[in-house]
Amino acid sequence: LKIIKRRRKIMDKIVEAIRSIVRPIITLSLTATLCYLVIIGKIETQYFIGIVSTVIAFWFSERNNKKEDEVK
Repeated sequence: LKIIKRRRKIMDKIVEAIRSIVRPIITLSLTATLCYLVIIGKIETQYFIGIVSTVIAFWFSERNNKKEDEVK
C-alpha cells in the first residue's frame, strides 16, 4: 500500500511537470500564430485581442485557483 501511494505521488508530479511545460508552449504558439494571421491580414485586430485576452484570462485564473488550493 505504501508503494502504491509513493508511485501515485511520483506520477502526480510527473503529470504536473508535463502540464507546466505544455501549457506555456501552447499559449505561446497560439499567440504567435494569431500575430502572424493579423500581420498578413487574415483576421482582424479586434478578434485577435478577444482571443488572446480569453486565453490569458483562462491561463492566469487557473494558476490563481491552483495557488489558492495549495494555500488551503
